[in-house]
Amino acid sequence: MKILHVVPNPFFVERGGLVRVESQIRMAASAGMECHVVCYHHGNSLPGVNIHRTLPVPWYKNFAPGANFHRFYLDLFLFLKTITVGRKINPDIIHAHLHEGLAASLLCARFLKKPLILDAEGSLTAEMKAYKFPLSRFFHPLEKILTRSADYLLTSTEQLKDEMTNRFGYPAKHCQVLGDSIDTDQFRPQPKDPELLQKYHLYNHTPVAVYLGTLNTLQGIDTLIKVAAVLNSVIPEMRLLIMGFPDENHWEKQCQLRGVTNVIFTGKVTRSDAPRYLSLGNIALAPKRGESNEGNGKLLDYMAMGLPVVAFDTKVNREILGKQYRLITAYDWGQFAEQTISLVRDREQSDYLGKYLRDRVSAVYSEENRKIQLSAIYNKLVHR
Repeated sequence: MKILHVVPNPFFVERGGLVRVESQIRMAASAGMECHVVCYHHGNSLPGVNIHRTLPVPWYKNFAPGANFHRFYLDLFLFLKTITVGRKINPDIIHAHLHEGLAASLLCARFLKKPLILDAEGSLTAEMKAYKFPLSRFFHPLEKILTRSADYLLTSTEQLKDEMTNRFGYPAKHCQVLGDSIDTDQFRPQPKDPELLQKYHLYNHTPVAVYLGTLNTLQGIDTLIKVAAVLNSVIPEMRLLIMGFPDENHWEKQCQLRGVTNVIFTGKVTRSDAPRYLSLGNIALAPKRGESNEGNGKLLDYMAMGLPVVAFDTKVNREILGKQYRLITAYDWGQFAEQTISLVRDREQSDYLGKYLRDRVSAVYSEENRKIQLSAIYNKLVHR
């Protein structure tokens, strides 16, 4: 079976939604399927993955997520490349990621008479609004039309499924939740990496809070810096290890201006190195706000590493971490800091929560479970 993934992004890049795509490709390949990817002109290669890139655009080198005007012509190039590759390989299924990927795939799928999947990791207009893209409200009718044009709809969370069926009127019988997944053998509790301890001047007994993800206000980097200032005064020996990009130099300068000296910015961390870096942590922070119903994949990384998590009480976080998990009920960085301090000081509670989250992610979010689910979806669409 041939699967054509259409990805309106640079690929591969180590960040949330693209980790989901890479995971799906790897799972499908392990089930004996042939996977192809059409994507923007830039990104990293992946061993064994057939990547077809659009025309090179030398002036566009942005790897960060978010809406911008460049995407209009980049998506036009993606549309043309999808038609070219689709005619050449004649896939059994076209798996479009995000609404832009769906728009780029629609004509190709209809021409080839192939099933078209929309993998909606969030709402198009909600993302535009979150990134303060002008005129975002005018894209709502387009989003509704695009959503209804898909033959099958996958969402990363139950909350997003409800939005797609209720707000956009997509038939519930053709909509299914395919949650994010995690390789629990790669991401697992392990001793602190001695080389990294030395590199960042840490000791085994140094309490460390970790964050892995995109550095922007939507993901809560501003909250992290405010929390770091509190930690700096209450637990001076504690360190906050922030792993990710972009603009790490800007945020490091913001810390310096505030006199915050306990934050370490590592810059971009590869997916293969992420477990080593996360092993340095005693606690993990997830300050993402709840403006959209998209997934929060970094939680799975934290959970698989057996790290207790501090996060806000959003519907998505509640779905992933479990209904009984203690979350912060308001977007209050003061409460966020208090809970972080509480877990650092209460080692017994911290260990209990870490084990609970490790057990939960192994039972609910393992790649083996997702592979079975994804294979069943593909087979159903091909043989319908």
